[in-house]
Amino acid sequence: MFQYLFKTWEQALPSAYQIRYQVFVLEQNISVNLEIDEYDSKARHLILLFNEQAIGTARIFLDHTEVMGNFKIGRLAILQEFRGQGLGKKMMGHLIQYAEENFYQRITLHAQINALSFYEKLGFIADPNKFYEDGVLHQKCTLVPIQRLSMK
Repeated sequence: MFQYLFKTWEQALPSAYQIRYQVFVLEQNISVNLEIDEYDSKARHLILLFNEQAIGTARIFLDHTEVMGNFKIGRLAILQEFRGQGLGKKMMGHLIQYAEENFYQRITLHAQINALSFYEKLGFIADPNKFYEDGVLHQKCTLVPIQRLSMK
């Protein structure tokens, strides 16, 4: 049975860190010194549980550096043996719903190039500029809410 729970950083530890360490540090060779940053303490962390075992994590936080109401998603990671089952898409659905419930103006994320099509299928638009983050090639992606006409 799968469960999707939002937690503070303090509540998400050690589960979120263990998953991120496995995926980013061990699998992708990203420095362990870059894994925890100043955004973790202000973010809400989504923890994906399978039979009460943490198997996935991501974070979302308000980032007003570019525009008010901007939410930033990051650190999406699922343990290798659970990939390919659509769980990342479901996690993103929960993260987007969280932003919608909090009246977002847009959602941004930094997508690793090899995951870019995953985010584009969810409606994110990739900025044409590529950049390196933690030694990995990325592109910034943005999702804006669909404007709905009032049916009054």
